[in-house]
Parts: sequence; C-alpha cells; structure tokens
Amino acid sequence: MALQQRGIATSSIASYPSPSMSRQAPLEPQTHLNSKVSSPEDKLPPPNPPPRRTSSKARIQPQPASTAAQTSGARIACGGKEKAPTTETAPAAREEQQVSEVAAKENAPTPTSSRAGPPAALQRFSSKQASEVPQESKQEVPGGPPKPTLKERAMKLYETAKYLFKFYLEGIKQIWRDREMVSKLRARVKEREEKGLGGIRWVESQMIQTHRANMRKLPLFVAILLILEEILPLVVIYAPSLLPSTCVLPSQLAKMRSEEERRRANAVKALASDEQVRKVVDATMKSDTKVQPPSEQEGQAVVPPTTLASLNRNTLASVADLFALNHWGRPKSLIISSIEKHMAYLRKDDVMLLSALESRGQETFASSVDEETSWTKLRDSDWLWKACSKRGLRSSEASSATMESNLITWLQVGRTEPPSDLGLALLPLALYDGTVEELVKLEGEFSEEHKKGLRQRTAEVVESVVEEERRRMSEPAGEKTTTTEASEGKDLDKKA
Repeated sequence: MALQQRGIATSSIASYPSPSMSRQAPLEPQTHLNSKVSSPEDKLPPPNPPPRRTSSKARIQPQPASTAAQTSGARIACGGKEKAPTTETAPAAREEQQVSEVAAKENAPTPTSSRAGPPAALQRFSSKQASEVPQESKQEVPGGPPKPTLKERAMKLYETAKYLFKFYLEGIKQIWRDREMVSKLRARVKEREEKGLGGIRWVESQMIQTHRANMRKLPLFVAILLILEEILPLVVIYAPSLLPSTCVLPSQLAKMRSEEERRRANAVKALASDEQVRKVVDATMKSDTKVQPPSEQEGQAVVPPTTLASLNRNTLASVADLFALNHWGRPKSLIISSIEKHMAYLRKDDVMLLSALESRGQETFASSVDEETSWTKLRDSDWLWKACSKRGLRSSEASSATMESNLITWLQVGRTEPPSDLGLALLPLALYDGTVEELVKLEGEFSEEHKKGLRQRTAEVVESVVEEERRRMSEPAGEKTTTTEASEGKDLDKKA
C-alpha cells in the first residue's frame, strides 16, 4: 500500500510542473506556430536550450511548418494530452530540429545574389548574344592575309629603303657619267669651230645646260639622301625642282609637266582679260589675225605699256607663270629682273634654233650638218617639249605637229625685227591655242591629285621608285636604261 500510495503520489506529482519550472516567473501566454492544443500547459515556455552556433541563414529563415509540427507533437503525452518537454529531452529535440533545418537549407537551392552572378534568364540572354556575335570579330577571317609580324615589317622597310637608295645613287652616278660626256662635247665643239664648221648646236647647248643645273643641285640632294632619306618622297611631291634630272621618273615628269601647263593656262586666262596686255600683243604680232584689235573705253584709246615696270605685280606674276619662273614671295623688282634675264637667254637660244631650222633642207645632202643635232632630231625627241616650255608655248596635251608649228611661228616673229622684252614676254598669248575644256581637264587632275592624302601620295611615289629600280635591276647589264634627259644625246658621244 505504501508503495502503491507512493506510486500514486508520484504519478500525481508527475502531472504537475516540476519544481524547477515552478520557480520561473510567469510569462505572457504565447501561441506556437501550427499548434492546435490550447491547454494551460501550452502557455508555459520550454526551457531555454544551450546556445548553439548556427549559420546566419538558419537564424534568418523562418521555421518550417513540418518542424513546428514535430515540436508540438513531442509535447503530447499519453492519453492525448500535451505534455511539456522535460529539461533532459528538450535540448535534444531542439538540436535535432536545428540539424534538420540546416540540412534542409543546404539541400535546397540557395537564392542568387549580385556577387554570385546574373540570374538564369540573364545568363541565357548573354549566352544567346555571344552565339550571335559574328565569327569575324572573334577570330581572323579564314583564308585572309595574315597580319605581318614585326620582323616582316622591318624587312619590308629595309627593302624599300634599299631600293630608294640604289635608285637615287644610280642617278648621282649618271651625273658623273654625263660629266665625262659633256667634256667630250665641249672638245668637239672647239674642234668644229677651229675647222670653220660652225659653233655649238642647240641640242649640245641644252645638254651642257642640263648637266650644269644637275651639278648645282647635287650637293643639297646628296645631303638629303645621306641624312634624311625619309623626306625624299616629300621633296618629290612639294619641291621637285630640287631633284636632278637623272633622279626623276617618267611618271613624275609627266605630273610636273601637267602642273606647269595648268599654271600657264591660268596665266593666259588672266592676261587675256587685260586690255593693255592685248594692245601690246597686237603691236608685237602686227598683222597676225589671232589677236583682236583693242577696244576703247569711254571714247579714249587704251594706252599700252612700254616696259615691264609699267605692269603691276599680279600681272608680272602671271607673266612669270608663262615661262615657269619662280615668283613666290618675291617683290616686283626681283620678278622683273628674273623675266628680263630669261628674255636675254631666249634671244641667244633663238639664234641656234634658227640655224637648225634653216639647215633642215640640207640635212640629207650637206655633210657638214650633223644629223643628230638637226631639226629632225629636235622634232622627233623630247627636246621639242623643252624648247616650247622655255618660251611659254603650249607643251602639254598637244601633239608634236602643234608644238613645232608654234615654235616656228615664234622664231619667225623675231627674225626681222626683234621685239622688246615686254613684247617678247607677252608673245605666248598670241600663240597659245589651248581650249577651255583642256583647262578644265587639267584643273580636274590637279584637284584629284590633291584630294589624296599625304600618306597615299607618299606611298605612290615610293612604290613607283621601287618598281623602276626593280625593273632596272632585272634588265641585262648591257640594256639598262637611265632616266636622265641628257642620255638622249649618247650617240653624240659615240661620234666624238
């Protein structure tokens, strides 16, 4: 009985809270999540479990419903009544609950953050964009030329510089070879004068003058070649007059002639609109029908000028352009001096040309007439262009017959009564037969050439020089040609 009573007492005591729990202060009633039992025992809080280190994710995330149900189910005792967990079982149940929560969080997909990368939709979009990028931007075009390496570019620059140096060095050597030829020509002229067979011929004088001009240009050109070889293409483009004639390509010479003719045509156009200039031309040509008589303005006759000094500077600059004389940056007095000096040279040159013109009927029969310096040789060679250019006559975009006819007219005008310096300087206006269409064509070529950039024009000059040097080196030793203008008279050296 005592044991039974004791057991009854024990069981009755067990239905009440433990002394340790009764000593705690009463708390506000709290409702557990997903709890369906509202007995008085539910209002008592469970004992605080020992602190356990968990991840921040486990503390932040709310408690799952299944875990709350397990916690509330652990409190239900036998007989369908909820029983508060004891101090021994509560920590173990809480630990199991936290372990299950951590395991569930680790197995579940974690939310993405900005550090982890873009969302799946953005990843799919970026991958689609990457697939749509053309292959040309990712890699080189298959079959295209590979990009040259640094060594290949250095070798190409070396080859280009080598060909440039060889070409201009060959031009310098040609000047020294022409020097020997000119000395033989002078000896030949002296011997002919002693025998009474005449003096120097026009072609011979032109060869000597060309060589003399090349010798004057040689020191500066050699300095540029040895010190600043890279600027030689710029010299060809902007200052071709600094180049010796032995260092000018035929293509470059054609461009120089075209530019000279363009300036001459513009000068003729500017001078033809001046009434005073037209009066002088009419007086010079006398009965020539190419020049119209001057008009009168306001009942007064236009008084023509008598000297070069009576012209203004702009008119003098146009006259200088007729004869390809330099006038840039020069005052009026220097321009007049340059024109007068050139007129004196033309008077002496006309005498030799007249001698060749008068002897053209004796070329076949007279043995004293040198066939290589005759008028026929002049007409069929490049010297005809030079003779017309020096006299301000049309020398580009014209046939040989036209140039020969204009040159003969020039010589016949000054045969009987030589005109004054002013009349001789304005004589090209009466003989110029260029048309407006030709001037427009020259202006178009000039504008097209200047539309090209400096790099493109320089590349064209370098390419033409390299091609010419390669062609010359590929020729046999006995067939190599030169670019010198004086080489046209090489047969004269053979006869000397």
